[in-house]
Amino acid sequence: MNRTKGTVYAAAMLLVLVVLGLFGTVSARQWDLAVTIGKEIDFIARDGNLTGSMVITNTSSFVAMAYDDDTYTLFLSDAGNMEHSIVSVDLTAAKNITAKPLLKRDKDSQIQSMAFDGASRTLFWATEKSIAKMKLPLNGPPGQPIVVRAFVTESLRAIALDVCNRQLYWVNGNRSRQSIGRSQLDGSNAIIVANESLYETSSLAVDHWSGRLYWLDDEEGIHYKVEQSELDGSGRAILVHGNHHQPIHLGVDKERVYWTDYVSNAVWQIGKESRQGDAPRRFWSYLKTGEQADLTTLLARDNLGSGVDCRAMKAELARRKLQQQKSTESKSQRSRDELDRSEPSFSNLTTSSEQLRPKNECSGQGEFDKVIGTCRCKSGFSGSRCEISPCHNYCLAGECQVNSRGLPICSCGGSRSGSRCERDACDGYCLNNGQCLVENGKPSCECKYSSGARCEVTLEMAEICALFCMNRQFQMTGIDTASCRCSELNQTIQEVLGYDSFNCQIIVPLLSGFVGMLTIAVILLSFYVSRLKRRPRIKKRFVVNKTGITPLTSRPSPGTDSQQCEITIENCCNMNICETPCFEPKLRASSNGRNVTGGSNGTKKEEKSNLLDHMEVGPGHGC
Repeated sequence: MNRTKGTVYAAAMLLVLVVLGLFGTVSARQWDLAVTIGKEIDFIARDGNLTGSMVITNTSSFVAMAYDDDTYTLFLSDAGNMEHSIVSVDLTAAKNITAKPLLKRDKDSQIQSMAFDGASRTLFWATEKSIAKMKLPLNGPPGQPIVVRAFVTESLRAIALDVCNRQLYWVNGNRSRQSIGRSQLDGSNAIIVANESLYETSSLAVDHWSGRLYWLDDEEGIHYKVEQSELDGSGRAILVHGNHHQPIHLGVDKERVYWTDYVSNAVWQIGKESRQGDAPRRFWSYLKTGEQADLTTLLARDNLGSGVDCRAMKAELARRKLQQQKSTESKSQRSRDELDRSEPSFSNLTTSSEQLRPKNECSGQGEFDKVIGTCRCKSGFSGSRCEISPCHNYCLAGECQVNSRGLPICSCGGSRSGSRCERDACDGYCLNNGQCLVENGKPSCECKYSSGARCEVTLEMAEICALFCMNRQFQMTGIDTASCRCSELNQTIQEVLGYDSFNCQIIVPLLSGFVGMLTIAVILLSFYVSRLKRRPRIKKRFVVNKTGITPLTSRPSPGTDSQQCEITIENCCNMNICETPCFEPKLRASSNGRNVTGGSNGTKKEEKSNLLDHMEVGPGHGC
């Protein structure tokens, strides 16, 4: 019986261990989107539910991320790690999740972006001036880093892999020559995919479902856009054109495009088949944290590793190419039909393509060049039809005009200032609740409870400045003394006091010495008074007969003569502190006019008689 119970218990424990082991593996699978926030990683399902979160304790701030779906390993670039620039995290670990060093830090560069190729088990990463790679075999140590491409004038922002066509994409963030490039995985056959109408491209991704390229562009001003194109850069189209976002990183899955936004502390999404005018939707928000979240990179899992279906991607590319060919042939047929229906020319000659080109193909800021077949734009204007003005999203307020050199000039007006009207002249100008007014483009302040050009001097501040200016060694912890006008204050003090120098280094020690002497005197007086309070009282006890006939030798007994009594007299006439008033008995005068101070018995009797004569009779007084 006991053996049976032991067998059942062992089986139950084995089942628990198996379940726990499976749970650890399943937890590494149950996520669709990974987002990095500082040194924290959130794992979110496609329906918007948080499936897990982890904090890597031995890290500081992640700026790039890649994922190996075969080993459930995350590769992270840690900006604050002074020893290693790339670390790895095993998502199957149930406890004690720590980062494992993978690549030592290069002192000359910071890793901007990463991507992992599961087929060759190669990790790619980009610094500002180069793209490098490293083999990560399943068994054994990682390989040596190899530079794939080096750049001179470019400033790399992000990279992406097309694992199906074995191609590498990158973003050049150089302001003067923004571009998106492409090459083979070994860096050969490099070409420029797009280089027009790019402002500040921050991230890109290859969609292995549709065979398209997506990227984020933070336009000048408050606008941004999400663009898409074919893998060769053709067929560009704007998916989202919005404002008040600062997009950071982008990812795509089978149906949607996601991006992180620094302004709203959120992750946004929009469908890949959205129509023009559709607004993006907030997918996940970090506003509830109450602080500015350090959102950086994100990954859409089904567009990586085992989630990629290269056959489906190539079939989609072939379908779109066939559809494009049919559309082109249809347009050509319609053009031929229109030519056939048109009236013949006067000379019965075929009209050339130059004569058929519409004259208004270029906008008003350019002219069509028949020789090269493109528009020649005026200075500053760009675009295939010269439709992009230099003023596009340039001025944040006011009006924009293009000068003779093709440069945008902003006329701000009102309270705005700056080359792009980006600053409010009154923003933070008046202090201490002063009211700001703008006259001729310059701000001025109307102060209520303070003074100064910016209302920077309050009553309390004036006192603090007086102390600071009189003694520069006086420490003002946590107080800004930059607004204290010490030269003017010292000059005023000199005029009031009538002498040339005002030296606090002499006055302060004198005052300190005087206060110290007063303190010592108070302590001494307190000690003397306490001694006087503890001085013993001097008392005398008399047992007398009021008639003075029979002196008593003992305390009267009850029932005896009522004229007998006992009195206690306190001698308080020698500067003693006592409770009863002082009584000085009259001294017996001698026959020659001098007082008798001797100690005779007659003198003592007379003193007793005098005391009894002047004694108050009543309760508590003896007789």
